[in-house]
Amino acid sequence: MRTPTINPLNRTPVGAGPDEPPTAALPALAGFLPRLSEIGIPDPLDCLHPRARRIGGVNHVHPLFSEIAMGATRAAASTAGWTLVSIESRPFRSCVTFHRKRGTFQFLSRKTCAYQSGESPWERLDAMEREVDPGCVDYATQGLVVTWETPEGRRRYTLDCLETRTCGGTVARELKASASYFSDVDYAPLMERAANDLPLHGIAFVKRTGDEIQKRRRRVRNVARAFDDRFTGFDERQLAAAADHVEKCGPEVPLALMGEVLGVHRSAALQVVNALMCARHYAYDLDVAVNDDTIVSPVPPAEPAEHDLRRIAIRPGR
Repeated sequence: MRTPTINPLNRTPVGAGPDEPPTAALPALAGFLPRLSEIGIPDPLDCLHPRARRIGGVNHVHPLFSEIAMGATRAAASTAGWTLVSIESRPFRSCVTFHRKRGTFQFLSRKTCAYQSGESPWERLDAMEREVDPGCVDYATQGLVVTWETPEGRRRYTLDCLETRTCGGTVARELKASASYFSDVDYAPLMERAANDLPLHGIAFVKRTGDEIQKRRRRVRNVARAFDDRFTGFDERQLAAAADHVEKCGPEVPLALMGEVLGVHRSAALQVVNALMCARHYAYDLDVAVNDDTIVSPVPPAEPAEHDLRRIAIRPGR
């Protein structure tokens, strides 16, 4: 008698009816079939070699670190005679050049309806995050100039990024490749005075490094994808449909379902949601892997801003 052919998916003979009992699986498949449900596709970021997860190292340490660490200590005491002259908004100025070794960038922002420009890859990554992050309401790269009067003369410094947060607060950021650069003899006194003077006038001061940004690889990847999708089109009809669904079913909507609500193909759902996030309508967690089950929620409204980023004019002596 010929042995029947077994279907390995449902362990029944090929051609058997639905009511016929299953036949014992072939010995070769007996140990394999129970593990089919355990097979998963790893995330690409989890497949990286451990070396790819190491951030920093000698390439991100200031080349004169051993010297500037000592020099910065001496320079810190010299800020005692500094006097704040002004904190002023800086009109947009393109930083793009073709004769410097360092990279420059410029792009059109959907969030601010203005060009943004900067001078390093870390400034670019941070600016892209400002564009995408729903917690950022408004921002301006190279948008704030602080001036001090010192015993050696007047010193001016331009902060790398200025932004307004959802809470209405204003934050000024300075970007460097690694923390060691903040110990440079030229930068250390400026950073000290900025950290002291800006909060006194309602502007928080934050130092951020490229190492810190790159450690959050998932966020960098999600931000880059959303940034590329920022000009994807949507209309008022889609916004109304999404708002109606949220009102009826709650604020947490899976990405796949949000695509259906917006009336777009499944393959384009993420692109439209990314554009909605850049426009501060809906958002998802940028620190997790994005799939059909990713939760999309409405962005909370922003509080009144403490400062108009483009009209700051603080002069303590006047």
